[in-house]
Amino acid sequence: MLRQSIATAVLSAALTATAFAQDMGGLRVRITDAPGNPLAVATVRVQTSESLTTKSGTTGTNGEVNLMGLDPSSDYEVSVNGAGYQSVRSEDVQVVSGRSFTLEYALKPAGTQIQEIVVQVVPEE
Repeated sequence: MLRQSIATAVLSAALTATAFAQDMGGLRVRITDAPGNPLAVATVRVQTSESLTTKSGTTGTNGEVNLMGLDPSSDYEVSVNGAGYQSVRSEDVQVVSGRSFTLEYALKPAGTQIQEIVVQVVPEE
């Protein structure tokens, strides 16, 4: 009898976890440079004002990161940052229950400013 109660409780918990997971969605984000090479170690952050859920991750050597367990919403903001590259931000990104969508971003190199420095040699007297 005790064994049956434990089995029932475990099965109930598993079904609840499965149902909860189906209510969540996810995003797979692929980051490349302008020529299309994968960018490793780019940071991706996903958030929405409609939920307390905020996820972030770092791309692997394939330039991809999976952010799962997101509440359904059509108001997510996705921010992408990579060292030496311009940041990118997308608004109104949609996440749907039980689905995972792929987003692709090509980052442009960060602009560098060159300042002219004038050096004058002053003879000693």
